[in-house]
Amino acid sequence: MSAPVTVLIATYNRSRYLDECLDSVLSQSVSPCQVIVVDDGSSDDTFTILKTYRGNITVLRKENGGKASALNMGLKHVTGDYVWIFDDDDVALSTSIERRLEVLQSRPELGFVYSAHYFGCDGPDAAIRRLDAYQLKHVPEQSVFSEVLKGYFFALQGVLARADCYRVLGEFDETLLRSQDYDMLIRLARRFPCTGINEPTFIFRRHGGSRGPNGARHSLADRERVWLQYDQSIGRSIRKSLRLSEYLPERSKGDAGSNGGRREALWHRMAVMSSKGLIAEMLDDLEAASKEAGAAQETGLNSFERKICREAVCHPYFVSTFSEPESEFFGRIGRVARTGAGRSAIRALSRGLFWLARSDEQDSGTKAHLLRNSVRLMLLSLGLQRNS
Repeated sequence: MSAPVTVLIATYNRSRYLDECLDSVLSQSVSPCQVIVVDDGSSDDTFTILKTYRGNITVLRKENGGKASALNMGLKHVTGDYVWIFDDDDVALSTSIERRLEVLQSRPELGFVYSAHYFGCDGPDAAIRRLDAYQLKHVPEQSVFSEVLKGYFFALQGVLARADCYRVLGEFDETLLRSQDYDMLIRLARRFPCTGINEPTFIFRRHGGSRGPNGARHSLADRERVWLQYDQSIGRSIRKSLRLSEYLPERSKGDAGSNGGRREALWHRMAVMSSKGLIAEMLDDLEAASKEAGAAQETGLNSFERKICREAVCHPYFVSTFSEPESEFFGRIGRVARTGAGRSAIRALSRGLFWLARSDEQDSGTKAHLLRNSVRLMLLSLGLQRNS
């Protein structure tokens, strides 16, 4: 049995993994009607491997230009009613198409469905070895966009979308040599209703191979630094393009024009900017939201506001940027302490750092660093330390 699903795979010098990826796609319980592989100028034996699948896949070849350009080429050749963009080093579970297609066919109002996945690593002979499952964060359907703005909590490989979604949105951003998937997820979630299934449909392979297009390759060790650069670009772009009300969960948008709605939207945008390591922009929103709370003659924050402040400082990008020598954070945070609401916000930031320091995921040096800054913020919030 086949389905009107096109699987689109961009590949570059991943011959080691490509056959396992393709075999998993071609052995689905519900077969795709089309599998497109775009070879983005590979210099290894990728083309030799692709020739062995002649008759089962469509192969497109181009000069190396990055994943976004390869996917844009492939999207022009899609014939299926649904599109599944998959990665060349991952492995699909046998019911990947079937499980997600059932959801879309039963709910015509949805533009796409996303899923959980397993983590995996290289086993013997590079064959994937399945590890633990990644559990999706529970997010109400109407709040997916506001949550995806704060982070990549589901992967594009887990998305099955109606082909018309990509036609409406247009091409992947070819200036993004990394994070192009995340940019597209933001665009999808902004425009189309969706739902998630907390059932793995693929295995996400973690490996130490190089990444990125020719001329901009980087190692696994440099991944966070490179992704930060491009995620910050995305953060600046959405700050310019989105209305403030769009940062609110859908349930709150009816109140976006009120003073309380604007204030809530500022807290949400603050958290988004923090998640991108954009310290100046985060502080702008933190200060503005605190002033609005102070103008409402409040001496503290409500439980939601304290929670969003605590969580905002727990993102890895914030941790890696707020204490850099050139960071504005400790140069400006004192301005927030001028109101009772601002001091309450700083206490919540302090508690967030303290909770993060207690995490088993932090090494001893990071724990000590987080604890020092947690104490520094707490003292500032109590008026016991000048900020300098």
